[in-house]
Amino acid sequence: MYYSLARIAREQGLDEEICKTFIEAANQESVHAGFYATLNGKFPADLWTLVAAIKNAEYAGEKSVAKMAEQVRAAGFNEAADEMEIFAKQEKHHGEMLDELLKKFKPEGLKIPEGKKIYVCPVCGYEYVGDLDSERTIGNVLFADSQNLCSKKKCEERFQ
Repeated sequence: MYYSLARIAREQGLDEEICKTFIEAANQESVHAGFYATLNGKFPADLWTLVAAIKNAEYAGEKSVAKMAEQVRAAGFNEAADEMEIFAKQEKHHGEMLDELLKKFKPEGLKIPEGKKIYVCPVCGYEYVGDLDSERTIGNVLFADSQNLCSKKKCEERFQ
């Protein structure tokens, strides 16, 4: 929201101090969001599986943003399309950066018993190693659709 306010203020020719203040607030809100997501346990314990999934999303984002840019250009909004093409390149760059981190720092192999899978509760991030009937895959992480996967109280209450 604050980045949007900064863009609008700049487009309206308002004082640059206004833009800088909005950008400062946006940067702080990004830090807050990361903290609260971590505090709420919204991430699996295996950082590298998550990073690999995000890497794949960044590469896919490059293609989807580039396609949107083509559509925006076809609609006659060349300036917006130019900026979106830059964003597409940035998405690819994010994927490349994550790929380099994975190659350089990811430990060899996950600590998963042979023949088992990791299931992540979509509500609280609780991880279960084993087998379930119903699942969906995002990257290398399997998200369970099973109703009683998680033993955490908030999930038990939600699924009852």
